Amino acid sequence: MSNKSDVQENAANTPTRTSSYTESNTPAPHNPPTDAEKQEIEAAIAPDKVSAFKGLGWLDRFLAVWILLAMIIGILIGNFVPNTEDTLEKGRFVDVPAPLAVGLLIMMYPILCKIKFETLHLAFKTKELWIQIGFSIIMNWLVAPFLMVR
Repeated sequence: MSNKSDVQENAANTPTRTSSYTESNTPAPHNPPTDAEKQEIEAAIAPDKVSAFKGLGWLDRFLAVWILLAMIIGILIGNFVPNTEDTLEKGRFVDVPAPLAVGLLIMMYPILCKIKFETLHLAFKTKELWIQIGFSIIMNWLVAPFLMVR
């Protein structure tokens, strides 16, 4: 029969694997991460276990309202302010309207600021992300050009 000191001694002699991905135990690209490593990657990417809706700020929560308001304001300006179309057409750069380019930059900037760049390398170790990237490239660069109508 073993006693408590034998269990502690066996536990002390058992080799343990460190959980840091910056050390030499990082799995090779051809070896998929184990379940424990997947859990560690997911914990590093999304450490908070809060509801997605509760984690959003008030600007993000009412995004649909802001988009609807912007559409209504744009329609009202286009219909009731004289020479709006001519004024907007003057601000073209490489065949892209300036208000469209500015609007896209304003929408993308907050999203780019929320990326946790220090954990990005951990996200690229997951197969699911590579599937999503591949799907996006195929749809945007191979399928979409044939569906565009001019």
